[in-house]
Amino acid sequence: MNQDNEQDLIAQFKQRIGGQKTNVNTNTKYQYPYVELETVMANPSEYIIPACLPACRELWDKNIETFMVSNFEDNHLYVLLTNVSNENKAIFSQLQKQDPRFIFDGYRNAIGIAVNGTDESAMSELKALTEVFRIQDTLRFQTAEDFLEAYKYTDGKMTIEADGTIRREKNPNLENTTLQEALEKTGKSHLYVAEEGRVYESTTYLRWHKRYEQAKEDEIKNQLSMLGSNKENMSGEIAHLRDTFLSAERNYVAELLKDEEMQKMVADVNQQPSELLFEAAKNLVDKVENGLVPDEQMGRTELQLFVLLASIQDRVLSKDLVLTPSVEDMQLVGGRFK
Repeated sequence: MNQDNEQDLIAQFKQRIGGQKTNVNTNTKYQYPYVELETVMANPSEYIIPACLPACRELWDKNIETFMVSNFEDNHLYVLLTNVSNENKAIFSQLQKQDPRFIFDGYRNAIGIAVNGTDESAMSELKALTEVFRIQDTLRFQTAEDFLEAYKYTDGKMTIEADGTIRREKNPNLENTTLQEALEKTGKSHLYVAEEGRVYESTTYLRWHKRYEQAKEDEIKNQLSMLGSNKENMSGEIAHLRDTFLSAERNYVAELLKDEEMQKMVADVNQQPSELLFEAAKNLVDKVENGLVPDEQMGRTELQLFVLLASIQDRVLSKDLVLTPSVEDMQLVGGRFK
């Protein structure tokens, strides 16, 4: 082959390759290997195909992070999750045993949800799978101690071990840095919540945390609304006692009301008139004070009294019910017997 022919072949090859390149899709939409979630949430239509977006939005509303979704070339829809709370992991594990749509991606070591197909029906099905998960607190924070410790490595000397491991030493100039100084230097003072001892990664995740706190507060209020649903009466010392009790025992109440037996007890009690509830509560207190309740039944008795007190409202001030015990008479402190 002479030099002229060789050059011609090279030119033809270059032309052919150049022609192919003109047909390459240069649109990067949905073609990203990894993007931080905050960036994705700021412009989701750039990174997530429309069929997966409703499910992702539902998950974000519950402070659940997504890190990978299906694309147009896939014949099914899926969303993989990361930084999932223990509660939601438990929910997932239970459902995975009976529903193949709750998946584990062994290659990426991630849990997720998936459905067959890519049409509108599949999109709705995928979104519906998110309903089982509960709102969770964000995991994007450091304890104040860990944050300060990590800061002391800033600009520290880097060394490479014999096995190739890269290590960074502490910066001796930062050894005596205080937490306040570290927060100011990193511009994270507004992300530090002193009463929790946490430094959040960004304003987004601090907002997620506040949303979680508000949701838990609303949940407790809703649970408490189960109690005292017999609305026959309106104010008085028993109502005050009930409110004091519930205020002191909010977390205790929230846990109790998760129990099905407790919910049934509340439902049964709320079917009774206030007069009977008051008499029943008084009788229980008398039995406790006189040592008539065996130790092994004390826990159950306390729960019964709790429900009774919570359910009674202020019919006690009406003319047909004279006895109105005070907090001292009931001998209760913060929901526990003296």
